[in-house]
Formats: sequence, C-alpha cells, structure tokens
Amino acid sequence: MPVFIIFVVFFFRYKNRKARYRLAEQALAAGQPLPEEFIREHKSTDQRTQGIKNTFTGIGLFIFLWAITGEFGIGAIGLLVMFMGLGQWLIGYKQHANEEIKNRETAIRSNDIIISERNDEEKNEEK
Repeated sequence: MPVFIIFVVFFFRYKNRKARYRLAEQALAAGQPLPEEFIREHKSTDQRTQGIKNTFTGIGLFIFLWAITGEFGIGAIGLLVMFMGLGQWLIGYKQHANEEIKNRETAIRSNDIIISERNDEEKNEEK
C-alpha cells in the first residue's frame, strides 16, 4: 500500500511537470514571454514558516502514529519531524535577526554618507 501511494504521488508530479513544459512550449511558440515565477519551480518560503509547519506536522504525526499503533517507538517518527521543524524555525529566526542587523548597519552607513555629503556641501558654500 505505501508503495502504491508513493507511485501515485510521483505519477501526478510527473504529469503536472509535463503539462507545465507543454504550456511553456506553446507560449514560446506563440511569441509570448514566460514570467519569472513560471520558470522557477520552487517557491522561496520563509524558513521560519516552514519550520513551524513541520513542527506541528510532526506533533500531529506523533499523536496519530502513537494512537494508531499504541507504540511510542513508531510515534517517535513524528517527534523526529517535529525536532527537524524546530531546527528549521531556529535557523530561520537567526537568519532573520542577522538580516535585520545588516539592514540597520547599511542604513546607518548610508545615513553617515548623506550627513558627510551635506557637511561637504556646507563647507563648499562657505568658501
């Protein structure tokens, strides 16, 4: 049964990808440009959002597998997914904090440049 489910998932992924390529061929043959979003297959998602989704998916999987089988060991598969999600969330949180620090530093530097340019202009006007 699990092999059949995996087969169905991959079959439909293949079918959708093939339909996208056919649509792209037709658009290019008609002289229509393709948007950038069409070319990219993977949407860029926030690491924090993905981590939160995986955390709660793991919790749900843990509860489901433990309730169905009655064995903690099988339910621990959900805990593995949950901890991977926590790791993704933590990485995303740190990256976001680092980006904010860099943006502040850039703003401070650009503000210093503007102030120094104004000072230079004022000196030139005094002469």
